[in-house]
Amino acid sequence: MRARRHVAACLLILVAIPCGPAAHALSSEGLYRRVIALNRIQEPDLDVIALEAALTGLVAQTRARLAAASSPAEQVAVLNRCLLADRPVSYLSRLYWRDATLAAALLRQRGNCLATSTLYALVAARLELPVGVVLVPGHAFVRWDDGRTRINIETTAGGRRIDDAAYLRRARAGNPIDREAFGWGRTLSAQELLAELTRVAAMHRRATGELGAACAMMREVLTLVPDRLDHRLLAITLQAEYDGDRSGARRAVRAILERDPPPSVAVDALRFLANEAAAAGAHRRERALLRRALACAPDSSRRAVHAALASCHRSLDAHADAVHHQRRAVALCPPASRDRARQLGLLAACLKDAGQFHRALDTVARARAINPEDSHLALLEAGCLVLAGRREAGEAHFTTLEPPTAGQSQDLILRAWYHAVC
Repeated sequence: MRARRHVAACLLILVAIPCGPAAHALSSEGLYRRVIALNRIQEPDLDVIALEAALTGLVAQTRARLAAASSPAEQVAVLNRCLLADRPVSYLSRLYWRDATLAAALLRQRGNCLATSTLYALVAARLELPVGVVLVPGHAFVRWDDGRTRINIETTAGGRRIDDAAYLRRARAGNPIDREAFGWGRTLSAQELLAELTRVAAMHRRATGELGAACAMMREVLTLVPDRLDHRLLAITLQAEYDGDRSGARRAVRAILERDPPPSVAVDALRFLANEAAAAGAHRRERALLRRALACAPDSSRRAVHAALASCHRSLDAHADAVHHQRRAVALCPPASRDRARQLGLLAACLKDAGQFHRALDTVARARAINPEDSHLALLEAGCLVLAGRREAGEAHFTTLEPPTAGQSQDLILRAWYHAVC
């Protein structure tokens, strides 16, 4: 009950600060307050006073160093030194909800691309510098753009300058309809940045089983960016998880498909309907819907569809097809990305189903080399060790594993699987 009151209070803080068109003109302080409100939803025990002191100190230090810089390139170089080089930030990708927050980058110096980009943009806002956050599928960076000079800044690589085309190519964001609809590669307005941060916080609430709070936060997302059909689709699916009205959700999703949505939204809508078919045990219908999705999928969506087809074929006991599609999903992942580790874990599961236990172990090892903290991968490794005839090693490994902060349902499923294996 206390947690629900806390979430409600934070949402009231969010609603009390204007959004809509006026949010483009949010002051740096208004933007900061909304980011803190979101951070507190994810971390109720956050020391806001310590966070403010750290930010104020960092802004003051940066302001002093900027005094000797005149050109945009010189000012960006100072920002890079103060925010990235002098305080190197690493991140632990298993805890995405934690690593995506301002506190992660500012207090713990463990922040992912979204956290470091948010910090960079907030410091720049207090210094009245023209820096904003830019999103491409699966990644965030920042950009200096004063109308004359435009400089991309990669916050996970010390501020290295990467051109727009390279970002879009790496993210497989070549579809022009999706780019226009979602603003990929464009500097975000204040409300668009807040929408993305709110969506991430909603996904954390979903992972911790607080579906009512997640639904409320997605409603807030839609007040910030009402024309985003991808967010509307996510809100529909979350509401169905919360209230159990699956038939109503299916009708709403079909209505989105009838609106000729951007390709990636069409793919996600078809995947939702495929999941509904799978829940009813209609795996052949699921496969037909996923094949339809694959036929229209832009490059940015193909990985998810291949992974879904792999899961579908596992249900059909078509293990060779499952391995094939999951290998395609892995091949479409950027090297060393958080999702590559997850997709490698799914490939290991497909190989395990196919009785290829030693290959499964090798694949889990590749995944854990990218993301050593992922407890789900660790559980999969423990079970595969037992299946490969190394029972003592598997049991010893299992005893070292602790439940994660988020994703408890999947953790329990894997633990049940492990005990069945044993």
